[in-house]
Amino acid sequence: LRQLLERESAKVLDAAIEALPPAYRAVFILRHVEGLSTEETARILGISVPAVKSRLHRTRLMLQQKLLHYLRSQTKRR
Repeated sequence: LRQLLERESAKVLDAAIEALPPAYRAVFILRHVEGLSTEETARILGISVPAVKSRLHRTRLMLQQKLLHYLRSQTKRR
């Protein structure tokens, strides 16, 4: 059961990440998947460090909203 829930959670998170606008998805992947620093991410994307921080913050908010929506819909189904 635990493995099933982990796979389902991974699918939901992957779908939420894929649904992000490309500029936000790129920042998220570079920082949280690839593990790059804010400075490295800024250099690779050709944007400023404050822009990376801003996009990352907005990305986290978008993901939080998508995941909350999913969890609420799952709770209502049960």
